[in-house]
Amino acid sequence: MSFKYSKTKILNNVSFKAEQGKVTAIVGASGAGKTTIAKKIQQKYLNFKISVSHTTRKPRPNEVDGVDYFFISKEKFQEKIHNNEFYEYVYGDLIHQYNEDEVDRIGWQYEASVVLGVDYYKYAQKWWIHSWASVMPYSTGLTEHSFKYESGDIDYDVGLVAGVKLGKHFGVFGEGRSLSYWGIDSYEIKAGLNYVFF
Repeated sequence: MSFKYSKTKILNNVSFKAEQGKVTAIVGASGAGKTTIAKKIQQKYLNFKISVSHTTRKPRPNEVDGVDYFFISKEKFQEKIHNNEFYEYVYGDLIHQYNEDEVDRIGWQYEASVVLGVDYYKYAQKWWIHSWASVMPYSTGLTEHSFKYESGDIDYDVGLVAGVKLGKHFGVFGEGRSLSYWGIDSYEIKAGLNYVFF
């Protein structure tokens, strides 16, 4: 299939095979020609049906609601996801914007914690070590949407970083860390090179 608008070639010898009775997805970036391909196939094969997708973007000048897309709001899109109305969906920046709007609406949240901790740092001529341990035996939310702690929840942060000098400027280091905040456990192991400029 080849196609052009005026003298501008849009499609050049595009071909693919679609099996009868199966769903075929034409995927590409915005403006790549997906809709053009689908409509040209539909013109030639009358039994070829196009599913109409939903989108939260604004319609272009030549697009018709319910024909090219169902144009809906971000809130309606989220509602349809919640109701399992989509066979498949892609968020794009919808969730980012939705979360951003929610954060702005809710505002800052505050909590108070009791923290007990110890830090140890040793710097020698050829090596160095830094270790720490912090425990929060009691925390409480101070605002409406702050984290709700269960009775007996204890947050903590424990870690160790050690390094060895390989010369005047270069060295290697390794780091291990275990922490638990807001009911979520996290573990990290890192290694790398460091460079001292002075």
